[in-house]
Amino acid sequence: FEDQQRRRQESLTNVEAIGTPPSSENNKVPPSMPDDIERYPCARFPDKVVIDEIIQLEVIIKSFKPSSSSYKGITSITLQIDETNQKEIPVKVFVECNYDEFEIEGNYFATINVPVELKDSEPVIFNIKPKKEGEHSIKIIFLQQNTVVGEIKIKSLVKRIKNQVPIS
Repeated sequence: FEDQQRRRQESLTNVEAIGTPPSSENNKVPPSMPDDIERYPCARFPDKVVIDEIIQLEVIIKSFKPSSSSYKGITSITLQIDETNQKEIPVKVFVECNYDEFEIEGNYFATINVPVELKDSEPVIFNIKPKKEGEHSIKIIFLQQNTVVGEIKIKSLVKRIKNQVPIS
């Protein structure tokens, strides 16, 4: 009985071996998988703003992590290259804020085309109008193919009037 089981197991092993391609075919390079690239979204917006003055929020995706303190909310995102010879990756940018604190004049979204080569994207500009005094935040969300790949949050202090110089 044990001899029969051993022979049956050997015959099954032989059948499995027939279905296995020769080892030279196993060494073929698999089709290339999409590559990932790392980029650094950041924004420029003043630390202090005045109620009812429209201020530009500049959003850019840098190829290297910026060392400049003029950028806020710097983060790192990973983008996927989908096609061979793809030159740019479209990234959707959405701006969110509490609408009683800030008003977005015009569009609250845009698309940044991120170069695959080591080059910064062109910036996109959003017009923001402060509406309420105090420290408030703006959230910027980045999406690739409707998937969130990152977000940054920036804060700004909203004042009623600009700092006035005393008359002497």
